[in-house]
Amino acid sequence: DVKKVEIGMANKSKEQTQQRLDMAQADLDKSDRSINELTEMVNWLYDDVALRTDKLEKMRKVNSKTVKKVFNKYLSNKKMSGKAVFDHELQTLGFRVQTNMNDKNTETGDVRNMSGGERSYVTLCLLLALGHVIECPFRLMDEYDVFMDQNTRRTTLTQIQRYAVDPDQNGRQFIIITPQDLSQVRTSSDV
Repeated sequence: DVKKVEIGMANKSKEQTQQRLDMAQADLDKSDRSINELTEMVNWLYDDVALRTDKLEKMRKVNSKTVKKVFNKYLSNKKMSGKAVFDHELQTLGFRVQTNMNDKNTETGDVRNMSGGERSYVTLCLLLALGHVIECPFRLMDEYDVFMDQNTRRTTLTQIQRYAVDPDQNGRQFIIITPQDLSQVRTSSDV
């Protein structure tokens, strides 16, 4: 009888005991269904994470390839060549640039080995290349042309203008701030 008092069953009829047992069984069944539903949801989430991780990896590869290709294309406008170097594990981005296409001895991966104008130009090319895979409604370039000579400045302004009016850049605005002369920029309804 002490045990019945402890569990709140003292002075209960057989029907009351059966009713309490049925309620407990119903609660247990409900809890089992909830656990099963949650287990299914967790399994679905694991599958979804695996799918998204796979898609992310594929997207990284495509984006890396795009940036590498376009970076080299932009560099070639000034008779340079190079490639962007992605290390997704270390989450780093670097580059290898040959500042003179005809001289392998001009290859470097360190901006400290470049002149100020080369450094500015390579940085601009990398930013433009990254812009092909980044969704951003505004691009602001503040004094990007520091240390550039007049010819390089003209080349970069042409590159930026072509890039900005490209149909792939539709809906994006480019803002360029520079103390340099911009008289060679042809204005239009888009510029």
